[in-house]
Amino acid sequence: MGSQSTDLMLGLLQITMLLAILFRLSSMFTLIANTQRELRRAIYYQGERHAPELSADACGEPASASGSLPRHSTIH
Repeated sequence: MGSQSTDLMLGLLQITMLLAILFRLSSMFTLIANTQRELRRAIYYQGERHAPELSADACGEPASASGSLPRHSTIH
């Protein structure tokens, strides 16, 4: 009887530790996703801020006429 209750307690302890680890991993993945979203947003707005500068080359003609695209156009 004592051995069974000890095994049960150890099993419950293992399940509790597993759930605690999964909860921490979930929090870390949420943090990573939020950071990635903020970085994408910052890169997008940085590109939008510099778009007028990148849309014309040294001669004043639009970048699409010269065949080059702005670097930020490939970021999704």
